[in-house]
This record gives sequence, C-alpha cells and structure tokens, in this order.
Amino acid sequence: MKQTTFFVLTIFFILTTILHAEKQECKMHFPQNPDSMTTGIDVFTCSPLFLADDFKCTETGLITDITIWTSWFDDWLPDNQPNFNISIWSDNPEGPNGYSQPYQEEWSMLIIPDNYYYEIYEETYEGEWWFNITTGEFYFPGDYIIWQYNISIPESLAFEQQNGTIYWLCVQAELIDPGPAIGWKTSIDHWNDGAVWTDTLAYWNELIYPSPHQWVGGSMDLAFVISGNPSPDELDFGDAPDTVAGMFPTLLANDGARHILDGQTYLGTLIDAETDGLQSTDALGDDNDNFDDEDGVTFMSCMVPGGTTEILLTASIDGFLNAWVDFNCDYDWDDSDEQILNDATLFAGTNTLTFDIPASAVPGTSFARFRFNMIGGLSYDGLATDGEVEDYMVVIYELIEPVVSIFESSDTMYVTWDSVPCATSYIVYSSTDPYVTFPSGWTVEATGITGTSWCEKVSGLTKKFYKVVAVK
Repeated sequence: MKQTTFFVLTIFFILTTILHAEKQECKMHFPQNPDSMTTGIDVFTCSPLFLADDFKCTETGLITDITIWTSWFDDWLPDNQPNFNISIWSDNPEGPNGYSQPYQEEWSMLIIPDNYYYEIYEETYEGEWWFNITTGEFYFPGDYIIWQYNISIPESLAFEQQNGTIYWLCVQAELIDPGPAIGWKTSIDHWNDGAVWTDTLAYWNELIYPSPHQWVGGSMDLAFVISGNPSPDELDFGDAPDTVAGMFPTLLANDGARHILDGQTYLGTLIDAETDGLQSTDALGDDNDNFDDEDGVTFMSCMVPGGTTEILLTASIDGFLNAWVDFNCDYDWDDSDEQILNDATLFAGTNTLTFDIPASAVPGTSFARFRFNMIGGLSYDGLATDGEVEDYMVVIYELIEPVVSIFESSDTMYVTWDSVPCATSYIVYSSTDPYVTFPSGWTVEATGITGTSWCEKVSGLTKKFYKVVAVK
C-alpha cells in the first residue's frame, strides 16, 4: 500500500511541477532540481546561518520568482511558516580560499509568508539526510517530505539581472515557531563551483559532503530556480511631480505610467527612454534629460473655468489618446471630471481636439498627462505595451472680465477695455447671442493680447457681442 501511495503522489507532483514550469520560464543556466534520492541532503539554513549558491543569468530582466526546495527536520512542519532573508550577490570568481564565493550584496528583501506559497513537491520512500553545519550533526533519515517554496517578488521591488552575469542566491530562514528546523535541499544538477555558507557574511565556507556520505569531500549544490519577466529594452516614463504617496503616479515604485518603446508609436517627432520616472516640480524632468521629446501636444487656447480649450496633437501613426488634467489642483487625476479625453482617435500627422473645463476648476498651476498607444484603454498609471506618455505643467486661468467698450467705424469693429492689474494677456470672445453660456458658448476671436484694445473687419448685418477675459 505504501508503494502505491508513493506512485500516485509521485505522478501528481511531477504533473504539478510540469504545470508550474510552463508558467515560470527559467532565467538561469538551468534549473537545479532537488536530489530526491538517498544521496540528497537537507542543509540547516536557519538564522544565523546563510547558504548561497551561484547561477548565471540567461536573460536580462527582473527576478520576480524564486523557487527553492526544502525539508523540515523529522517532517515537523510549524504552525507558522518562516520569513526568509533573500539576497542577490555579485560573484568573486577567485575567492581568498581557492573557490568562488559571493562578493557584494546587490539586492535583498525580507520575504514574509504573504509573499510565497508552499506545497509538497515529493514524498520520498527511503528518506534523506539532515545536516546541521553548526553542530556537525548528520542524520539519516532526517526527513521524508520535500517542500517547494515559490517566492513572488513585486516588479517594483525586484532585482534586474543582466544576461551573462554570474550572481549568488543567498537564503536564510527566520523561524517564528521554536522547535522546527528547515534545511535547503541539495541538487545533483551541478554548475560552476559549489555552494557556500557563513554565519557572519564576512567569511564564506565551502559547503561539502560530510562523512559518511558516499560523496564525502565533494562540493554541494543547492536546489533552486530563478525566473521572472524580461525587461523591456526601453521604457518611456512621465515626469509629473511624484514626491509623496498619493501624488501623480510617475515613479516605477508607484506604478507610474510607462510605455514600451516600439520605435513607431509616439507623440510628436521625438521620443527617448528612461529607467524610471523623472518626476520634477515643473514636469520638465524628461524634457531636460537627453533631449526634449515632449513635443506632441500644443495648447492653442487658455484654460479658464467653464471654457473650452483647443489642443493640437501630432501622432506618428493612427492610435488612441487618453488624457487627464488636475482641475482642482490636488495633485492627482482621481476626480470624476479629470479625464478630458477617453480613447480619442488620432490619425498619423496633425490632429485638433477640444475639451471642456468644468466651471468648478480651481485657478492656478496644475498638471496634465497625455498617453498615446495603438489599442487605447489606458489609465493614468501602469504599463502600456507601446506608445508614449507626455506630462505638462499647465495653468488654469482666473476668469476676470474687465469693462468693455465697443464702437464701430466704417467696416471695422473696435473693442477696448479697462486694464486689469497683474494681467499677463487678454482673450476676446464674440457671440451673436449675448445670453448663451459663457465662455463655452462663445467664440474665441483672439488670445495673447497684451494691450487693451482689439479690432476686426465686419461685414453684413449680423450683430455680434463681445466679452474680454483677463489672463492672470
């Protein structure tokens, strides 16, 4: 009966492993699978000990998944699973003791149980060795069950490994429940030099098979797999301010807006890549880095509460535009009226679009985000597989109407108005109906006027009414 149970369990967990392997592509020289024979050893890896083994990266990208195989001494599984101190080290190929070893810590993270899941990998029939380096105790059988721990690391916290580089994976378990002890499983899939251990992180000892093991004196390897997502060759980020939690999401750590550059989908005529968002107080971080590639959007008229603004957009190919303006100046784009364009169609070349400014818009300095891609459906944060993001500092102008005087001479209509203190310019509006909603129902006749008068040629009998708005 025991043999039948073993047979069924083995098939089940082989299938489980195959299914898992389909989801997680190996990003190292090859998987170092656990030695489930009687030659396998579980090496005590609890604090203060650290165990480490080397691997060669085979694809540049983020390490978001680490699988290790372990066993619990005497198969005593604790009520509370441990934390793991996981770190990635650079390689010292010629260590002081004649074997390669970790050199400098490149990345580390405390992995709590919420960051991993564990499952039985295999139940062995004859058992395996248990080796406690600190006490020298070497038992057989020390346990029968092999456990697989699958550690997930968020992209924003992950380490980016480089293709062809040798690294070391270092592991230490922090036990929560006193009593149980966990060991890292050995592997017969040997690569490069063997594993090492330390209790100080200053002096690394070679991990070798002890007596009376049949491979006494030989170097051990440990069972693990490195996997994760390949890094895009290039990413374009925004540059709106992102200095405290809850502000515009620009930085990678805050799931900032970012686009994989495909070489054909962008706004304007220029685009460059960044490794992270270049947040700045004036949204010019990207413009001032490398070259000014935020050249796809031009505001053709001022933004005033209750008005309509015209923008000129240049697209490299046909696609869709999503855009937001922070109308209440609270440093986010979360409010219901702040998405100004939702999957607006852009054609290759120059496009003219308009959007409305709510009457409740707060005058002052604010920020806008424009995201262009081929399929649309974008939010103001997150990853897009193509396209570009451009952020702009914008001004919502206070609506001040000076007293206007109008007189006609021959075929010319003259409009004059009182000077408004601190006004930088004026906007002239006209309408054939003085009762239509202002300013959304009125036509912009002229912007950027610095004086206090304006005129236009008129013809016919159509009567026009005029209003002037001061821009402050």
